[in-house]
Amino acid sequence: MTDIVRLLTKPLWREDAMARRARRIRQALVTPVMALAGFIWGALAAPAPTEVLGWVAGGALGFSLMGYLYFRLEPALQHLGEHLFGRFGWTLGLIWDWVVIGGVVFLLTDVLGMPTFNAVTSAVLIGGTYAMGIAWFFDDGGSRALGGFIAGSWGRPRVPFSHIESMIAGGDVEGALQALEDFVGRYPKDARGWITLGRLLDKELDDPDRAFNALRDGLQTARLTVAQKQRYLHEIVRVCDSCDAMHRAVPLLADFSADHQGTIQGDWAGGQLRCLEEEGGAYL
Repeated sequence: MTDIVRLLTKPLWREDAMARRARRIRQALVTPVMALAGFIWGALAAPAPTEVLGWVAGGALGFSLMGYLYFRLEPALQHLGEHLFGRFGWTLGLIWDWVVIGGVVFLLTDVLGMPTFNAVTSAVLIGGTYAMGIAWFFDDGGSRALGGFIAGSWGRPRVPFSHIESMIAGGDVEGALQALEDFVGRYPKDARGWITLGRLLDKELDDPDRAFNALRDGLQTARLTVAQKQRYLHEIVRVCDSCDAMHRAVPLLADFSADHQGTIQGDWAGGQLRCLEEEGGAYL
């Protein structure tokens, strides 16, 4: 139900600056090829020599419009796929690339008089080659997924932190916050998501209470190494100290110290507790 609400309340054409730039570069490269394909199709499909000019113009215009719609709808389909299929949402964009380019190839091969079976086979092979070799790998999405598959972590999410940093630098803090909340909601086990959210809430929005909650939830939910848990606790201590609420950090430090006795990280947590005790024991 939550996914349905998110899908209905967010624009399908939501697209970050980096993805938009990559899409426009691809569009600039592919649209002339589509126009040329339409030109060739019109010249071959014209029923009479006197109608060639009209068919050529119509084919070039039609194929160019097809290319425009292809790229214009692509971010919407990718966004829809993410909501419907989660970490496998990229497959919807891949299928879209395959179908559109394969369809163009089929139109050209069919008008050349190629047998239907051969035309369909060519469309599938060339469309798939484009989708896998150009469209999918162009923005590094496919190579990341394939690399994750080889490494045994198929479906590992693309972490949008560089995009989020760009949003913050551009003054779109609320947009960055929404993107981070979406990310941790979708991938609660990711080690970096919660801590980035906590830092954003504390430093950019000056909301230490929500920052503490995010960091605590991350500490309890995310898949963390011992060193990463220490980093989370360090952020929690800093946030609590800034708003004079160190009592909230004490139970977390105590549990961590007890769980990791004899380690550098456990000794660090014990040292934090001793410092608080030396300051008067007000928090213990």
